[in-house]
Amino acid sequence: MRINLLFTSNSWLVASLEALTFLLFAFHFWHIKDEKFSFAHFILFFLLCLFLFQRFCFSKKWYPQQTQKLGIENHFDHSFLICLYSLFLALGSSLIFHPLLPLSFSSIILILFSAINVIMIVFFLRDKDNTPANHYSKAKPFS
Repeated sequence: MRINLLFTSNSWLVASLEALTFLLFAFHFWHIKDEKFSFAHFILFFLLCLFLFQRFCFSKKWYPQQTQKLGIENHFDHSFLICLYSLFLALGSSLIFHPLLPLSFSSIILILFSAINVIMIVFFLRDKDNTPANHYSKAKPFS
């Protein structure tokens, strides 16, 4: 297996991992459906909202005139992969272990990356400069 399958956001492996993550969410919500609203419901719903926010940041085309991922699109690409892997590992390991510890660890990661994404979106929206992304660095994007 090539290593770029793990770190390229448009690979089939990442897409199948995302589908498995949503299936694990559905399984966890189905598993606790008979209980009253508890802390586990809150954590799962909170993680789902944070993950959907990460997915929105990753999916949105922030530079419509560019064909490559530049600037914050590149950041959102990499942060989405980190959040996807941590959430998949947390949901998968919560099937075996007590769910509070892995889900709490994953929620910390998603909170940190979501806060960074919000800061980057605020700066992106406040920026009125018309200079294209990566103009001064002339760097080629990673993916």
